[in-house]
Amino acid sequence: MKRQYLYIEVWWMKVIYIIFALFIVGCSSVPIGKKYSKVIYTNQIFQSDALIVGVGKYKNRIRPLSGVKKDLKKIKKFFNNFHITHITTLENNKARLKDVRDAFNSYIYSTKNRKENTFIFYYSGHGIQVIDSNGDEKDNKDEATALYDIDLNDKDFITGGVLLDDELHSLLAQIDSKKIIIFDKCHSGSSHRGNSPYIKSIKGEYKLSTKFLEDINQNIKSKKPLKDFIIFSATKDDQEAEDSPIGGLFTNSFVDGIIHKKADRNNDNKITIAELEKFCGENISALASEISRNNKNISLKGKFKPYFAPKEVKNNTISSIFNFIH
Repeated sequence: MKRQYLYIEVWWMKVIYIIFALFIVGCSSVPIGKKYSKVIYTNQIFQSDALIVGVGKYKNRIRPLSGVKKDLKKIKKFFNNFHITHITTLENNKARLKDVRDAFNSYIYSTKNRKENTFIFYYSGHGIQVIDSNGDEKDNKDEATALYDIDLNDKDFITGGVLLDDELHSLLAQIDSKKIIIFDKCHSGSSHRGNSPYIKSIKGEYKLSTKFLEDINQNIKSKKPLKDFIIFSATKDDQEAEDSPIGGLFTNSFVDGIIHKKADRNNDNKITIAELEKFCGENISALASEISRNNKNISLKGKFKPYFAPKEVKNNTISSIFNFIH
């Protein structure tokens, strides 16, 4: 009898041990015997996501830009060289206002939207100015990004297809990640808040239709100040960028200044924001002259100057801004 009880007792102990082992395995996503490992993102332990938007061909009566396609190719290669591979590209008819809004919101409501990560927004195309409607601009002009579906009614009021600086500010303000904005377009200095000869302008600016303005206001969900951001703009608010056979003069200068270290003025193997801004300003002018000399039918001025902000980051290095792996 004692042997039988002992056998039953040992058998139950084995059952309990098996159940306990299965419970442990079931609660763990890591196989027994293997160590836990952290999820390692690209760019050291962080993840960088880039939204690239380029419009060279527009739906309606807007002058096309021949260099945008080359800009997108060059900027994607630039990002890939530094292991920024999480890239969303919206080009031409895929870059409607709705598409851009959806791309921003996709990031805003994702788990990637956190302080440790970086969000990059690059745009190449036409930039315009519109008459300020809410009184938040000292010059009474809002800057806007012209997307594929920009349109006007018979009274020459813009009825859709532009990303107003107020709406862009709202989208960026909802992003907790570090924000890097790169603009190769006209009137881009404060676009985070290209005129076309085919559109009749009103004193150099355009007006938004009441209905479109209501649509924009409905999409503005945040007006809080931007934090942890930097903007690299091709021009100041009152200037116009230039397109060329090799792409935007600014994009070419921006990429070459970093990739080929041409912006490293003091040869210390570090490129500061201030050094890059100065190089781009000088190189834009030099490129314009060179292209004009080599192409009889092209006359570029290269008179616009880049605008980098905020001032507090001017002494920071490009590597620290992008979390580059060398």
